[in-house]
Amino acid sequence: MPSTWELRGRIQRYGARRTITRTMESSAATKLRQAQADAEAFQPYATILGDIVAHLRWAATDMTSDAHILLRPRSQIDRVLLVVCASERGLCGSYNSDIVRAAIDRARVHEQQGRAVEFCCFGRRGAASLRFAGRTVSAEYEGFIEHPDFERTRAISNLIMERFIAAEIDLVEVVHTRFIDLHRLEPTHFILLPCGEVLKKEVGPHRQLHPATYLFDPSPADLIARLVPRSVRIALYNGLLLAAAGEQEARRMAMRRATEATDRFLDDAIHDYHHARQAGVTQAISEIVGAVEALRAHS
Repeated sequence: MPSTWELRGRIQRYGARRTITRTMESSAATKLRQAQADAEAFQPYATILGDIVAHLRWAATDMTSDAHILLRPRSQIDRVLLVVCASERGLCGSYNSDIVRAAIDRARVHEQQGRAVEFCCFGRRGAASLRFAGRTVSAEYEGFIEHPDFERTRAISNLIMERFIAAEIDLVEVVHTRFIDLHRLEPTHFILLPCGEVLKKEVGPHRQLHPATYLFDPSPADLIARLVPRSVRIALYNGLLLAAAGEQEARRMAMRRATEATDRFLDDAIHDYHHARQAGVTQAISEIVGAVEALRAHS
């Protein structure tokens, strides 16, 4: 058994570690509340904008689903860009490995169909893991996940749209996390471009409305030209907001598990310390009694 001196040092180290993990858990919980508030506040805007674009496509008689190049699916998909929303820092459990694994799984699905795949990564950890796995990361962006900024996201989404319009890529997918329920995260993905693939959904009564019900000012073509690129920017920004909330939840859960493990180690160290201390006291008493008995025997 270790000495009491060694056990005291162990108790101090575990106590210091517990203070750190508890502090990081509290910090992650605070950031999580803010990230969740941002994502929940932005979600209705993203949903309504998508419905508006879908509504325009069904309502405008002089428009077709292929009117805008960002809505137009390619007849053949040869090049795919996967946008991966990972984290800047570690200490968040299996968050990054789960995201990278999901992205590589999506890449394999496309590669099995003969498509070339490249990665665009938000977050240093995800980019490093992808490169370690032997994957090509064509672009890496730092400082987005912890503090998503719409203007910076807008510039990047513009670059992605320019590449899509120039036919450098034929399909863009975004891989990020989503909440299933409390303490549960799941990697998911959605198609960012062509935008028409995202908007292929039931829009309720919008399909049933007669085209003559609508008067457009400006024209449907102008509205589509303005709203479709905006919807792409909004979709990417919304994915980053969800990823930010997912990272903080993963970090909070990881720090809670670390705190619980440290508590168990600390309890064991304290128990061993008291046991060793009691054993030392018992041994000292036995030695004193033995010495007294020896003195009596010689006297």
